[in-house]
Amino acid sequence: MDDAHLQLMVLPDVTARDLSTVRRLIGRVGTEVGLEADRVERLILAANEIVANAIRYGRGKATVTVRPQVTDITVEVTDEGPGLPEDMGTQLPAPGALHGRGLWLARQLCDEMDVQSGPGGTRVRLVMTVAPRQVA
Repeated sequence: MDDAHLQLMVLPDVTARDLSTVRRLIGRVGTEVGLEADRVERLILAANEIVANAIRYGRGKATVTVRPQVTDITVEVTDEGPGLPEDMGTQLPAPGALHGRGLWLARQLCDEMDVQSGPGGTRVRLVMTVAPRQVA
């Protein structure tokens, strides 16, 4: 895909009813930029976890930005929730813990994950790099 066809997509006010639309969009764009199928699925799963958390803890809605580039695809999820503890998602929670696996899982699935959080909300940025094409 060349630069001329790469288009930033912003989905404001995403609710639980929109999760399947978000998953389809990420799948389509990931495929278009050249991610391998298993990497598309990993990004869809990671984004679903993050968007679902943002909706649950961010006043029932989130903003999802999908930024395709020639070298990677970035999915950014923002909410207006109360923020996260600084170490949330950096370690796998204990088996008996009720919460905390979504951020950890997303971190394992993506090439890069960045979290910025404070009392006014949280921004999670997921990045999946397009593998260089093999020349035959």
